[in-house]
Amino acid sequence: MGRFGRCEVKPYRGVVALHVDGKPVPPMSFMVRDYFDPYYIQKHVACGHRICIFEPPKRWFVLSRGERESWDDSNLKRLIAMSANLYVIIALYFSPGDEWKEHNPDELCMYENGSVQGEKGIYPSFASTVFERDSCALLRKFIRFINTRDYTDRIIGYFPEAASTHEWNEFAGPAPADFSPAMHRAFRKFLKRKYRSVTNLRKAWNDEHVSFETAGVPSAEIRSRTHVGYFRDPSIDRRVMDYYECHSRTFIDRMTALAKTVKRETKGKAIVGFYHEPTLDSNPEGDYAWYRFIINPHIDFAAGPLAYEQRSPCLLYTSPSPRDLSTSRMPSSA
Repeated sequence: MGRFGRCEVKPYRGVVALHVDGKPVPPMSFMVRDYFDPYYIQKHVACGHRICIFEPPKRWFVLSRGERESWDDSNLKRLIAMSANLYVIIALYFSPGDEWKEHNPDELCMYENGSVQGEKGIYPSFASTVFERDSCALLRKFIRFINTRDYTDRIIGYFPEAASTHEWNEFAGPAPADFSPAMHRAFRKFLKRKYRSVTNLRKAWNDEHVSFETAGVPSAEIRSRTHVGYFRDPSIDRRVMDYYECHSRTFIDRMTALAKTVKRETKGKAIVGFYHEPTLDSNPEGDYAWYRFIINPHIDFAAGPLAYEQRSPCLLYTSPSPRDLSTSRMPSSA
């Protein structure tokens, strides 16, 4: 059994830095998915990169124990052997199989028409505590396996992935989601915790008939309306705002449970991070949970690519040339 190296995020010369066994390590990393291309990886190692985020295949959880151990040992040993200074953060994508979906229909993301089939398949609801429980159990099993290997000291962290494009994003579907029983339960629990009394709820929602038992996920039509330009009016749209606040909290709750599992199983020695990029690619629903993410004591880092429309080498907007500026008429002040 290897010795698990302690990885921490703490200050170094006035900036936040990654430390392994007390020594600072450059935080620049690269990701390797389940295609294992030694030439590609070696190029990054040769450039001086010391952290690799390594992602086993999506099918890992449905392989037999022997197949999992063989795949992990073979690939992780090959990766680590490339450099004595290379450390690994393991990214695991949590997506339950068909059997889980068949046994947990109330835990699946559901659309307003009752369908659970989106453009890319059938997926668990962010509000599902059953998905959380089963994902934590799988993560626990994986970490305990890693902790028995002789390369344990080179594994410094975990990067749990889920949902659309592994980035904890809502899956595309025929219409806005999520109308699942799991989300209804989470929403009503959220409302009870927030308002405490039916009187407070009715006042906030401007609805004298609503109760904690009847409050439901607002329809897609209601959620599409705004009353102050692009903005919602709290005196009219509070139920919609409450829903999106609740929705954003659900995936932070799932992340927190996974992060706690990592910390517990590694005795706090491994770092934990997630894809989470609301400040880079937000949307009309808002991102109320960003603050809860950055102050979370169990989460050490966030990662995320730029929005796809920002990746083009060409700018969609071209500033006018000096000549254009000299001949154009500037608007007069009001």
